Amino acid sequence: MSASSAVCVDACLVMRLVVGGAGEQAVHALWREWTEEQTRVLAPSLLAFECVNALRQLERARVLTSAASEKALDDILALGMELVYDPVLLHRALVLSRELALPSAYDAQYLALSEWMDVSLFTADGRLVQKVGKRFPRLCMVGGE
Repeated sequence: MSASSAVCVDACLVMRLVVGGAGEQAVHALWREWTEEQTRVLAPSLLAFECVNALRQLERARVLTSAASEKALDDILALGMELVYDPVLLHRALVLSRELALPSAYDAQYLALSEWMDVSLFTADGRLVQKVGKRFPRLCMVGGE
């Protein structure tokens, strides 16, 4: 699969797309480009759970109402992303999280999928880019913190 036909995204980028925040214009522009070019947008199945959790946390912080959170979830589900689950990714994520000294294996799931599918990983998480960007040259920062 060529890098131009597919990309991998993480929950931080998807939340920025749907809920907003620093760099949201760049994220929207990139998503429009992918849509126009019919780019396959991939993510590990973990993305859905991370987004639901992030929405709930925004509700608890009174940043989003429950109605706004429900709409944001509907918007996420309507994005048409391909959520990927494969035990191979779980094993690789465990190894990567250990090798990169990540505090959890969540970010490693996205890195593992990007590596496995040989596609770029797009994120709005500056801390992730700072921590592992040199090791993963296909990790791309969009907008972000």
